[in-house]
Amino acid sequence: MQKILFFLVLLIGVTAMGQKNGHITGQVLDSQMNGEPLLFANITLKNSSFETQSNFHGNFELANIESGDYTLIITALGYERIEVPVKIEAGKTLRIAREMKPLSITTTGIVVTASAEENSAESKERIYFNSRQ
Repeated sequence: MQKILFFLVLLIGVTAMGQKNGHITGQVLDSQMNGEPLLFANITLKNSSFETQSNFHGNFELANIESGDYTLIITALGYERIEVPVKIEAGKTLRIAREMKPLSITTTGIVVTASAEENSAESKERIYFNSRQ
């Protein structure tokens, strides 16, 4: 009986300790590709060591985050940076979904030039002669 009571108290204690932190799960999507998942986006909590990347489905998870106010930063190569203020609460999971906009790239005008030379009669004959061999 004492062993059962001991394990019950231990189980309650472990559960209570696990409830002090919160989690963030989410999905990162491409806004111009009809909401297609954006893979390998970087997700970080500003001023902390928490960071991860989105998977092939655009999903991500940050676990065991102490309660408090943070800024979630989402970046991906060729896309605009997103900053989202978040509040982490003990024992809760915050769900975030964001669509990223591609960066617009502007360039100055590009000039393409070309030149051609007319083949002489002699070079045309050589080409014709070589093609029969």
